[in-house]
Amino acid sequence: MNLNGLKKSAQLLMLIGNQKSIEVIKQLHTTEIEKIIYAITNIKKISSEDIQIIYSEYKLLFKKIYLENINNNDYCLPLLQKALGEKKTEYILKNIHQKKNLEKHICMLNKTSSKEIANLLSKEHPQFAALLLMHLNLTKSAEILSLLENKKCAHIILRIASSKKLSKYTNDIFSKIINLILLKKNTIANNFSGISYAKNLLSILNKNIKTKIINNIIETNKNLSKKILNQVFLFEDIIKLSNKDIKCIFQEIDTESLFLSMYNMSQDFKKKILKNLSANKLNNFYNFIKNKTFSEVSSRMIQNKQNFIMKIIKLLVQQKKITTNILG
Repeated sequence: MNLNGLKKSAQLLMLIGNQKSIEVIKQLHTTEIEKIIYAITNIKKISSEDIQIIYSEYKLLFKKIYLENINNNDYCLPLLQKALGEKKTEYILKNIHQKKNLEKHICMLNKTSSKEIANLLSKEHPQFAALLLMHLNLTKSAEILSLLENKKCAHIILRIASSKKLSKYTNDIFSKIINLILLKKNTIANNFSGISYAKNLLSILNKNIKTKIINNIIETNKNLSKKILNQVFLFEDIIKLSNKDIKCIFQEIDTESLFLSMYNMSQDFKKKILKNLSANKLNNFYNFIKNKTFSEVSSRMIQNKQNFIMKIIKLLVQQKKITTNILG
């Protein structure tokens, strides 16, 4: 893939995660944000080759800007070489480097969500999982264990209990294995839609900026804008609309669709929708519940009806019959 600066920036934001991306976005001009969000929405996957190119380029740039005048080896190296000789110095510095790498990786994992680590460890050997959990803080390890399958969890606990068997891993090998785990974590972006990531970024932007960006994307790419709206505005967000808009949506919805679409929703959701039905429609709704013929309601039935109503909402938005800004 031929990557330009904009594409590299978009992919780097996806790779560094939401929190770091937010800090970067805050430093950009509205026009730059708009370009990057648009670039992100067009990303379908990030290849391992692209990840390597982006990280390598960023690393070189970082070193050039920040690390030109920082080199502790200028002090340590001559001192150690004079005291211990070159061989011992090389051995000590190698161990220090491995230890720093290990500490850095453990720190990163301690800050990663327990659910993410559990998902990654579910595919790893229990022996490695045990070693990793022994290095993380206790609360974190307990959270991760609680998210794993009972059988896997039991194998890990057994290996932790017999921890002498784990000593064959050196810091170097352990660091390399953690590197692979972190690489897997980062390459999850391969399966993570740019649409989803764009939605996450949009959710933290100022309302006016967000609306402007979406409107520009609608003008440029209607198909893409529909996909973003599908993620930004969900069925449960209907109660955020005005009473007038809710009445407009549900006045033409048949009673069965109304019942099924609300079946698994919260009491607050149901209460607001029912409050905005006409007296006749409300009466029909209660009669339907009383006389309904089907005994079981499947999740597929519910989803189909919710999708049906969402299509109506999008149509009403296009026709400008809904006045509430559905972008929040």
